[in-house]
Amino acid sequence: HSVQQYVVISESNLIANMDLGELISAHVDNEADITIMYDEDGQEYGSPVYSLTFEDNVLTDLLIDADSPVSTTTSLGVCVMTRNLLLDILSDSIARGETIFNVEFLLGKYKELRIEGFKVNKPVLRINSIATYFSSSMKLLDVNVWKSLFKSESKVYTKVKNEAPARYLSGNSVVNSLISDGCDIAGSVHNSIIFRGVNIGNHCKIENCIIMQDAQIMDGAELNNVIIDKDTVIRAGVRLQGTREHPVVIGKGVIV
Repeated sequence: HSVQQYVVISESNLIANMDLGELISAHVDNEADITIMYDEDGQEYGSPVYSLTFEDNVLTDLLIDADSPVSTTTSLGVCVMTRNLLLDILSDSIARGETIFNVEFLLGKYKELRIEGFKVNKPVLRINSIATYFSSSMKLLDVNVWKSLFKSESKVYTKVKNEAPARYLSGNSVVNSLISDGCDIAGSVHNSIIFRGVNIGNHCKIENCIIMQDAQIMDGAELNNVIIDKDTVIRAGVRLQGTREHPVVIGKGVIV
Protein backbone atom coordinates (compact mmCIF):
# COMPACT_ATOMS: atom_id res chain seq x y z
CA HIS A 1 0.00 0.00 0.00
CA SER A 2 3.02 2.29 -0.11
CA VAL A 3 2.84 5.37 -2.32
CA GLN A 4 6.61 5.88 -2.49
CA GLN A 5 7.95 6.16 -6.03
CA TYR A 6 11.13 4.12 -5.54
CA VAL A 7 11.81 0.79 -3.88
CA VAL A 8 15.19 -0.49 -2.64
CA ILE A 9 15.56 -4.27 -2.52
CA SER A 10 18.42 -5.80 -0.56
CA GLU A 11 19.70 -9.23 0.34
CA SER A 12 20.26 -9.81 4.06
CA ASN A 13 23.95 -10.79 4.17
CA LEU A 14 25.41 -7.31 3.61
CA ILE A 15 27.19 -5.22 6.27
CA ALA A 16 27.95 -1.65 5.24
CA ASN A 17 27.33 1.93 6.25
CA MET A 18 26.09 3.78 3.20
CA ASP A 19 23.63 6.46 2.10
CA LEU A 20 20.98 4.84 -0.08
CA GLY A 21 19.97 8.31 -1.20
CA GLU A 22 23.11 8.35 -3.38
CA LEU A 23 21.99 5.11 -5.05
CA ILE A 24 18.52 6.51 -5.72
CA SER A 25 19.90 9.79 -7.08
CA ALA A 26 22.20 7.94 -9.50
CA HIS A 27 19.27 5.76 -10.58
CA VAL A 28 17.13 8.81 -11.35
CA ASP A 29 19.93 10.70 -13.12
CA ASN A 30 20.76 7.73 -15.38
CA GLU A 31 17.11 6.99 -16.18
CA ALA A 32 17.73 3.28 -15.62
CA ASP A 33 15.06 0.64 -15.11
CA ILE A 34 17.08 -0.96 -12.31
CA THR A 35 20.33 0.18 -10.66
CA ILE A 36 22.47 -2.44 -8.90
CA MET A 37 25.21 -1.80 -6.34
CA TYR A 38 28.53 -3.50 -7.00
CA ASP A 39 32.15 -3.54 -5.90
CA GLU A 40 35.39 -5.29 -6.90
CA ASP A 41 35.62 -8.01 -4.24
CA GLY A 42 35.52 -10.84 -6.75
CA GLN A 43 35.02 -14.25 -5.17
CA GLU A 44 36.41 -13.32 -1.76
CA TYR A 45 33.18 -14.08 0.08
CA GLY A 46 32.31 -17.43 -1.47
CA SER A 47 29.09 -18.66 -3.04
CA PRO A 48 26.86 -17.21 -4.33
CA VAL A 49 28.93 -14.82 -6.47
CA TYR A 50 27.18 -12.75 -9.12
CA SER A 51 29.88 -11.63 -11.57
CA LEU A 52 28.80 -8.64 -13.64
CA THR A 53 29.95 -7.24 -16.97
CA PHE A 54 29.14 -3.62 -17.78
CA GLU A 55 29.49 -1.66 -21.02
CA ASP A 56 29.07 2.10 -20.56
CA ASN A 57 27.75 1.25 -17.08
CA VAL A 58 24.94 -0.91 -18.52
CA LEU A 59 24.81 -4.58 -17.48
CA THR A 60 25.49 -6.82 -20.48
CA ASP A 61 26.30 -10.18 -18.88
CA LEU A 62 25.76 -12.07 -15.63
CA LEU A 63 27.65 -15.14 -14.40
CA ILE A 64 26.73 -16.99 -11.20
CA ASP A 65 29.48 -18.82 -9.29
CA ALA A 66 31.66 -18.92 -12.40
CA ASP A 67 34.86 -20.97 -12.20
CA SER A 68 36.68 -18.33 -14.26
CA PRO A 69 34.83 -15.00 -14.02
CA VAL A 70 35.79 -12.41 -16.60
CA SER A 71 36.18 -9.70 -13.94
CA THR A 72 36.19 -9.08 -10.20
CA THR A 73 33.06 -6.92 -10.48
CA THR A 74 30.39 -8.50 -8.27
CA SER A 75 26.87 -7.61 -7.21
CA LEU A 76 26.29 -6.47 -3.63
CA GLY A 77 22.69 -7.64 -3.77
CA VAL A 78 21.18 -4.16 -3.41
CA CYS A 79 19.14 -2.56 -6.18
CA VAL A 80 16.59 0.20 -6.73
CA MET A 81 13.67 0.53 -9.15
CA THR A 82 10.33 2.27 -9.33
CA ARG A 83 7.42 0.87 -7.39
CA ASN A 84 5.40 0.50 -10.61
CA LEU A 85 8.13 -1.54 -12.32
CA LEU A 86 8.36 -3.82 -9.28
CA LEU A 87 4.59 -4.40 -9.36
CA ASP A 88 4.73 -5.15 -13.10
CA ILE A 89 7.54 -7.68 -12.60
CA LEU A 90 5.68 -9.34 -9.73
CA SER A 91 2.44 -9.56 -11.72
CA ASP A 92 4.26 -11.10 -14.67
CA SER A 93 6.04 -13.59 -12.37
CA ILE A 94 2.77 -14.68 -10.78
CA ALA A 95 1.19 -15.16 -14.20
CA ARG A 96 4.13 -17.38 -15.22
CA GLY A 97 3.94 -19.44 -12.03
CA GLU A 98 7.41 -18.34 -10.89
CA THR A 99 8.00 -18.83 -7.17
CA ILE A 100 11.47 -17.34 -6.60
CA PHE A 101 11.96 -13.58 -6.34
CA ASN A 102 15.34 -12.16 -5.35
CA VAL A 103 18.07 -9.89 -6.66
CA GLU A 104 19.48 -12.72 -8.81
CA PHE A 105 16.07 -13.03 -10.48
CA LEU A 106 16.03 -9.28 -11.22
CA LEU A 107 19.58 -9.28 -12.59
CA GLY A 108 18.57 -12.07 -14.96
CA LYS A 109 16.34 -9.58 -16.75
CA TYR A 110 19.30 -7.58 -18.07
CA LYS A 111 18.35 -8.43 -21.68
CA GLU A 112 14.86 -7.00 -21.20
CA LEU A 113 15.56 -4.02 -18.94
CA ARG A 114 18.19 -1.31 -18.70
CA ILE A 115 20.18 -2.29 -15.61
CA GLU A 116 22.92 0.15 -14.63
CA GLY A 117 25.66 -0.13 -12.02
CA PHE A 118 26.46 1.92 -8.92
CA LYS A 119 29.97 1.29 -7.63
CA VAL A 120 30.62 1.27 -3.88
CA ASN A 121 34.14 2.33 -2.90
CA LYS A 122 33.91 1.93 0.88
CA PRO A 123 34.41 -1.26 2.92
CA VAL A 124 31.61 -3.78 2.56
CA LEU A 125 31.38 -7.09 4.42
CA ARG A 126 29.25 -10.05 3.36
CA ILE A 127 28.36 -13.15 5.37
CA ASN A 128 27.48 -16.31 3.44
CA SER A 129 28.90 -18.95 5.78
CA ILE A 130 30.73 -19.52 9.07
CA ALA A 131 34.03 -18.93 7.27
CA THR A 132 32.91 -15.56 5.89
CA TYR A 133 31.41 -14.59 9.27
CA PHE A 134 34.83 -15.25 10.77
CA SER A 135 36.82 -13.43 8.08
CA SER A 136 34.41 -10.47 8.01
CA SER A 137 34.54 -10.15 11.79
CA MET A 138 38.34 -10.20 11.75
CA LYS A 139 38.33 -7.31 9.29
CA LEU A 140 36.90 -5.15 12.09
CA LEU A 141 40.38 -5.22 13.61
CA ASP A 142 41.44 -2.99 10.71
CA VAL A 143 40.84 0.49 12.09
CA ASN A 144 39.88 1.85 8.67
CA VAL A 145 37.17 -0.78 8.21
CA TRP A 146 35.92 -0.28 11.77
CA LYS A 147 35.69 3.50 11.38
CA SER A 148 33.95 3.20 8.01
CA LEU A 149 31.22 1.04 9.55
CA PHE A 150 30.76 2.64 12.95
CA LYS A 151 32.32 6.11 12.93
CA SER A 152 31.04 7.58 9.66
CA GLU A 153 28.56 10.47 9.38
CA SER A 154 25.72 7.92 9.36
CA LYS A 155 25.37 6.82 12.97
CA VAL A 156 24.51 3.29 14.07
CA TYR A 157 21.88 3.12 16.80
CA THR A 158 21.49 0.02 18.96
CA LYS A 159 20.53 -1.09 22.45
CA VAL A 160 22.77 0.13 25.25
CA LYS A 161 23.86 -2.45 27.83
CA ASN A 162 26.73 -0.68 29.50
CA GLU A 163 28.72 -2.47 32.17
CA ALA A 164 31.83 -1.54 34.13
CA PRO A 165 34.92 -1.07 31.95
CA ALA A 166 37.01 -4.14 31.18
CA ARG A 167 39.65 -4.99 33.80
CA TYR A 168 43.15 -5.86 32.63
CA LEU A 169 44.65 -7.93 35.42
CA SER A 170 48.26 -8.70 36.26
CA GLY A 171 49.90 -10.83 33.57
CA ASN A 172 47.61 -9.75 30.73
CA SER A 173 48.83 -9.08 27.18
CA VAL A 174 46.35 -7.54 24.72
CA VAL A 175 47.36 -6.77 21.12
CA ASN A 176 45.16 -5.59 18.22
CA SER A 177 41.90 -6.73 19.78
CA LEU A 178 38.40 -5.40 20.45
CA ILE A 179 37.49 -5.87 24.12
CA SER A 180 33.97 -5.06 25.34
CA ASP A 181 33.05 -3.76 28.77
CA GLY A 182 32.50 -6.06 31.72
CA CYS A 183 35.45 -8.33 30.84
CA ASP A 184 38.24 -9.58 33.08
CA ILE A 185 41.43 -10.21 31.11
CA ALA A 186 44.28 -11.98 32.91
CA GLY A 187 45.83 -13.85 29.98
CA SER A 188 47.11 -13.14 26.47
CA VAL A 189 44.64 -11.89 23.81
CA HIS A 190 45.95 -11.20 20.30
CA ASN A 191 43.99 -10.32 17.15
CA SER A 192 40.66 -11.25 18.72
CA ILE A 193 37.15 -9.93 19.36
CA ILE A 194 35.89 -10.33 22.92
CA PHE A 195 32.22 -9.65 23.71
CA ARG A 196 31.03 -8.19 27.01
CA GLY A 197 31.26 -10.06 30.30
CA VAL A 198 33.94 -12.53 29.20
CA ASN A 199 36.46 -13.80 31.74
CA ILE A 200 39.88 -14.90 30.46
CA GLY A 201 41.97 -16.62 33.11
CA ASN A 202 45.65 -16.61 33.97
CA HIS A 203 48.16 -17.91 31.41
CA CYS A 204 45.48 -18.24 28.69
CA LYS A 205 46.56 -17.75 25.08
CA ILE A 206 43.78 -16.41 22.86
CA GLU A 207 44.67 -15.67 19.24
CA ASN A 208 42.48 -14.99 16.18
CA CYS A 209 39.31 -15.76 18.13
CA ILE A 210 35.75 -14.49 18.51
CA ILE A 211 34.47 -15.03 22.04
CA MET A 212 30.85 -14.07 22.69
CA GLN A 213 29.25 -12.66 25.82
CA ASP A 214 29.65 -14.15 29.28
CA ALA A 215 31.96 -16.95 28.14
CA GLN A 216 34.44 -18.24 30.72
CA ILE A 217 37.95 -19.20 29.59
CA MET A 218 39.67 -20.94 32.48
CA ASP A 219 43.37 -20.77 33.42
CA GLY A 220 45.88 -22.06 30.89
CA ALA A 221 43.45 -22.59 27.98
CA GLU A 222 44.87 -22.04 24.49
CA LEU A 223 42.58 -21.07 21.60
CA ASN A 224 43.52 -20.21 18.03
CA ASN A 225 41.04 -19.54 15.20
CA VAL A 226 38.03 -20.38 17.36
CA ILE A 227 34.47 -18.99 17.55
CA ILE A 228 32.87 -19.43 20.97
CA ASP A 229 29.17 -18.71 21.48
CA LYS A 230 27.82 -17.06 24.64
CA ASP A 231 27.66 -18.64 28.10
CA THR A 232 30.24 -21.27 27.17
CA VAL A 233 32.92 -22.56 29.54
CA ILE A 234 36.36 -23.65 28.33
CA ARG A 235 38.00 -25.66 31.09
CA ALA A 236 41.52 -25.11 32.36
CA GLY A 237 44.28 -26.32 30.06
CA VAL A 238 42.02 -27.06 27.06
CA ARG A 239 43.59 -26.47 23.63
CA LEU A 240 41.49 -25.75 20.52
CA GLN A 241 43.09 -25.10 17.12
CA GLY A 242 41.29 -24.15 13.91
CA THR A 243 42.31 -22.40 10.70
CA ARG A 244 41.25 -19.15 9.04
CA GLU A 245 39.25 -21.09 6.46
CA HIS A 246 37.81 -23.58 8.96
CA PRO A 247 37.57 -22.07 12.45
CA VAL A 248 36.52 -24.28 15.33
CA VAL A 249 32.97 -23.40 16.45
CA ILE A 250 31.76 -24.06 20.02
CA GLY A 251 28.02 -23.72 20.57
CA LYS A 252 26.09 -21.73 23.17
CA GLY A 253 26.23 -22.83 26.78
CA VAL A 254 28.65 -25.72 26.16
CA ILE A 255 31.30 -26.89 28.64
CA VAL A 256 34.49 -28.04 26.90
